[in-house]
Amino acid sequence: MLGLPFNCDHAYAHGSASAESNSSMEMSKNQGRPSRTIVEEHGSHLRLTMTALYRLNPHELQKSASVSPEEMAQWVFEGPFGWKFDALRNAQGIEALNLAFNPEFHGDRILAMITGIQTMIIAAYGGKTEFHFPD
Repeated sequence: MLGLPFNCDHAYAHGSASAESNSSMEMSKNQGRPSRTIVEEHGSHLRLTMTALYRLNPHELQKSASVSPEEMAQWVFEGPFGWKFDALRNAQGIEALNLAFNPEFHGDRILAMITGIQTMIIAAYGGKTEFHFPD
């Protein structure tokens, strides 16, 4: 089983009655930031998550490569693959997530999960990873 190092500070997760007002405050804080920064933050957090998961589950990393968790994350996030990996049969989005949790899949589950999440984030921003804003 994969250990997931996620922190959940959202008011909904804590059953707070003020969840709606907190959500509004978060939205107004984010409206002033360019979307590119937000997308980059998602990627940065996922990259850290990937590294942490490989440290907790080195047997998953060995299914893909004999490199450090940091090298694998760099290869995945900065490589020329466009989030299409032969080991995942080029699966992206929910298909990659399905592989990660399919008991019959014997490949790198962390690669599948991170690929699925990252490609869903990219899809949520209209397939764009760079945004240009007029001054």
